[in-house]
Amino acid sequence: MKYMTLLRVVAAAVFFNFTFHADATLATVWHIPDNTGDLGFNMRNPEFAIGTSTAVKFYTGTWKFDTGNGNQQRLNQTGGTMYYKTSAQTTWSSTNLTFYSNNSGNGNQYWQASLNGSLFNANDTVQYFFLLNFDGSGSTGATDTWLYGNNAGSTATGTSNTAAASPFTFAVTNNAIGTPVLTVNGVNADYTTTHVFVNELNNDAMPLTMLFSPNAGTVTNVEIFSNLNRRDRATQDANGDGIEDGIIAPDGNLIPAGDDNNYYKACTMTNLGVGSIPSCSTPPRPAPTASPPASRSSATRTGSGIPAAAQAGATMRSSSRPPRRATSSCTN
Repeated sequence: MKYMTLLRVVAAAVFFNFTFHADATLATVWHIPDNTGDLGFNMRNPEFAIGTSTAVKFYTGTWKFDTGNGNQQRLNQTGGTMYYKTSAQTTWSSTNLTFYSNNSGNGNQYWQASLNGSLFNANDTVQYFFLLNFDGSGSTGATDTWLYGNNAGSTATGTSNTAAASPFTFAVTNNAIGTPVLTVNGVNADYTTTHVFVNELNNDAMPLTMLFSPNAGTVTNVEIFSNLNRRDRATQDANGDGIEDGIIAPDGNLIPAGDDNNYYKACTMTNLGVGSIPSCSTPPRPAPTASPPASRSSATRTGSGIPAAAQAGATMRSSSRPPRRATSSCTN
């Protein structure tokens, strides 16, 4: 009896081991919004400046034929699904992928999906990922593959939870490509004034959230140029022109980010990746009653890590209480 029991245990162990290693083969697939090399345009088109009336196309690539081995078929895609929602929603919606084209030169095949900006509201952050379906035929025997990532790259996985946890993202605006947008507490800062009232005797504090969307593919660094809470330095002359900076502001491009010696200060914003919340906090200095801060942006370098938006928060206050939801700081 002991011998028979041992045989049963061994047999069960062998069966379990075989099942555990019977993993599916993932396909070689990609969706890289920054990439224009595959199709001659971005794989999310347009990549930025997506408004509430914009028709957006999404393209996925698959390495279907091995051109170095007599165009042997590596796999066969039969369809696909794009899942999407806003960051504020909890339920994913979906739309089907359709065949787009084959590239006989490199053996790639491309599929596409479409969304209309009317599905969303301005300032929404949209998340999405893909399920690409394969029938298991071809030299690789690839089966269903999930695809997730960011603007600069993508990753294949065999599980939907992994893809849903790190989806692609884009921001919804109502602006054309090349038109940057700066908002202060959600109000467009282009020729507008934001009035903030604080009671210095009560140590009042009022957070200001500044969001900048470059709506261009070459911006790699953004700074807020501000005199917020710095009125005690108004008589200084940073550029040596003989005129107090409180009367004529110096050229913001000549003030290094983080320099704390002048009336105006440049505070580096943090790339959202359309997700995180950075900040720029102020010390307990009497709150100013002057005009709202000006801003500037720097676009001197290009690269694959293109920010879709940048954000900073500043607090107009006379207390030492830090702004809420801050993950990094720059002292004004």
